[in-house]
Amino acid sequence: ETSDEPFDGPYPVFQRVLAETLRVANARVDPKLKGEAALEQVRDLALKLYKETLLGLGEVVDAVD
Repeated sequence: ETSDEPFDGPYPVFQRVLAETLRVANARVDPKLKGEAALEQVRDLALKLYKETLLGLGEVVDAVD
C-alpha cells in the first residue's frame, strides 16, 4: 500500500550531510539577524536543505508496515 501524502519523516541521519546543510544554512542566513530569530532561520533552512538533499538522492523511502 502506498500513500499519496508526501513523506514527512522520520528522516535518516547522515552526519556529514547534516553538518554540511547546517554550514550552508548558517552562511546563507542574514548576518544581521541575532538570537532566536537567527537560530530559527538557520534551523528552518538547514531542515529544508537536508530533506531536499535526501529526497534528491533517493535516500528517503516511506516504509509502510
